[in-house]
Amino acid sequence: MQKYDPEKVIELRWSLLHFYSPHFFLLYHENSLEQNKNIHLTDSKGGTYLHLGWAVKDLEEGVNKYWGDLKTSDSLKIKAWRYYKEHYPIMPVRIENYIEQKTFNSLPTGANIQSINASGTVEQNSWFKK
Repeated sequence: MQKYDPEKVIELRWSLLHFYSPHFFLLYHENSLEQNKNIHLTDSKGGTYLHLGWAVKDLEEGVNKYWGDLKTSDSLKIKAWRYYKEHYPIMPVRIENYIEQKTFNSLPTGANIQSINASGTVEQNSWFKK
C-alpha cells in the first residue's frame, strides 16, 4: 500500500477507534470504483479523499502481497515470528477450552452452554489443541 502515507493511516485508525471520526481523510463511497478512480487519495482543503471501496481493494491487495512475500522471504518470516511472539493476534476463541463446563452449569439460568463465540487475545501455545 505504498500510495498511502503510513502516518496518516495510523492516525486514521486511531481517530476512528477513539473519536469515531477520521482525521486527515474525507471518507466517501458513492458511485462505482471506476467513477471514483481519479478522486481517491487526492488532497482537498478538508483532507485526503478516501473512497471506501478503493481502500478495501488496496488493503486486500496489500495483504495478498504480504502473504506472498512471507512465503518466500526467510527474513520476513523471522520478523513476523518475532512480532507475533510479542503481540498475540486477536482471533476467535472457544471459551469452553478455557472455562470448565461445571462453571457454565452453575449459572443462574442453569443453561448448559456448549459453545460461545468470543474474540480475544490468546497466546501462541493455545492456538492449536495438543
